[in-house]
Order: sequence, then C-alpha cells, then structure tokens
Amino acid sequence: MATQPNDATRVTAQIARGEHEEALGVRPGATPEAVSRAHLALLHRFRGHAWVREALNRAKGALLREGDLDRGRRLFGLDRVRDALPFLEAGVTAGGMAEDCLILGQSLCHARRFGEAVAHLSRAVARRGTAEDHAWLAVAYERLGAWREAELAHRHVVALRGNADDFAAHGQVLWALGRHREAAIVLRHSAAMNPCGIASELLGRYRTALWKARLEEVRRRCGHVVRKVGAARIVFKWALFAIAVGCLVPG
Repeated sequence: MATQPNDATRVTAQIARGEHEEALGVRPGATPEAVSRAHLALLHRFRGHAWVREALNRAKGALLREGDLDRGRRLFGLDRVRDALPFLEAGVTAGGMAEDCLILGQSLCHARRFGEAVAHLSRAVARRGTAEDHAWLAVAYERLGAWREAELAHRHVVALRGNADDFAAHGQVLWALGRHREAAIVLRHSAAMNPCGIASELLGRYRTALWKARLEEVRRRCGHVVRKVGAARIVFKWALFAIAVGCLVPG
C-alpha cells in the first residue's frame, strides 16, 4: 500500500495525543501478539519515514507496558469513557487513590450505573473531598432520586468552590425537596453572580410553576365552595317545594 504524506502526519499526531490504539489499528486491551503484528506491519509501511517509525516504537512500548489502571486513565483522558470503564474497574482497588476513585465513579455515571458510582465517589470524598468529588457524588445521588443526600453533597460543593453554577445546582435540588424559599434565595445569589446563567431562567420557570400551583389551589377551593353552595340551593328549593305541596294537599 502506498504511503501518503498525510498518513504519516495522522499517525504521528495520534501517537502524540496518546491515541496509541488508533495509530496501530488495534482495539483497547489487544494482546501483545496483536500489538506486535500491527506494529511490524506499520514499520514496513513507513519504512522510508524514520520519525514515524520512532513514534510507532514509542506507541508499541507504551501499550505493552501499560497496566489496566494506566490504560483506563489514558482512555478516560481521551474522553473514551466507554473504553476506559472495564480497565478502570479492573485496576481501581478498594484502597485506590482518590483521583482513580473519582474517574471510575464518573465513568460509572456515564454508564448510568449510579449505585456503583456512589460507592467509588464516596471513597473519593472520604480520601480527598474536593469540590469536584462532592459534585459528582451529588450527580449520582440525584440520578438515584436520593435528594437529601444530593443536597448535602451540593452544600459541600458550595462551601468549597461556590461558583454560580454550583449555587444553581444546589437551588434545583432544594426545589426538588420542596424547600422553595431556600431554593429561591440560593438561585437569586447565583443569578447575581452570573446574570446570564441558568439561575435566572430557573427562577422564572419556578415562579411560573408556583403561580400555576396557587391558581389551581384557588380553583380547587372555590370549586369546593361552589359545590357546597350549589347543594344548599338545591336543598333549599326542595324544601320550598315540599312546603308548597304540603300547603296545597288537604289534610
């Protein structure tokens, strides 16, 4: 197969980005034999490009040296979360570093395995407890519908970092818990920090929802009163009719 100049550029760029599997044309977790075969074929193809051959040697060496955890970290860093997940699960142990627990928890969230994500994200929180650790734990709890736990996690995020988006996320959870007054205060604070952020939109949406709920409550109560009045009027008419009939019928 003839080698085009852009092929050499593409392969070296992939290796520079850490996309070793794409450069060699193998799947993540390929056996050493498969990696070696692909490497030899590409060395032959790029036999006139010394710099490409050097890059291919580096890619092969990196793949053969990588353990599951390192491979999972690299793939996660390339936003290949689905590919990273099995290697992270194999490599992250119960005593793993907080950063590894975090990225495994994030990967599990992307896979919608929120219950498992909570376990690993809780470890990250216990071992390090950064705003990002708490924020992802809050996400997992929200997806599970555990609103109280999510609110507590958001409270930590606001205390540790407290940007406009953090306050907005906290306000949404407070609203979901029915703590509307607190939610409004938090969302107003977020809107003051970033008038163009989501908090302003949420405040308008929530005000509309509150007004609709209040209007429905008024209608319900008024309907109850109307039904009572209507029933009383019917009874009153029947009473008058009974009196009239009693007067007309001879005793």
